[in-house]
Amino acid sequence: MWRMAFIVGDSFVARGLGLRLFPSAGQLDHGLRVGDALELRRPDGSAHRASVMRLNPVHANPTPFWALVFPEWLPVDAPIGTEVWVADAKPGAAPNPAA
Repeated sequence: MWRMAFIVGDSFVARGLGLRLFPSAGQLDHGLRVGDALELRRPDGSAHRASVMRLNPVHANPTPFWALVFPEWLPVDAPIGTEVWVADAKPGAAPNPAA
């Protein structure tokens, strides 16, 4: 089973660090963890499977949140409006360790 974690509301590339994806307003508590399996469903109907390799804290006021990071990607790989879906853990499975 898949659940939608968030819709990409903004992104930017940090030179040498990769693409950062930011959730749309109101979707800050996406619950992703390093190692989670993802499916990114782009606005053009194409999809790409990946996994969470890195999360970076964003100390926004009033609510801090985690940005999703893809070191080798460019904005065209996950444009604004891309839906980020995460595979739900199997019932009874141990939770994924946090980053």
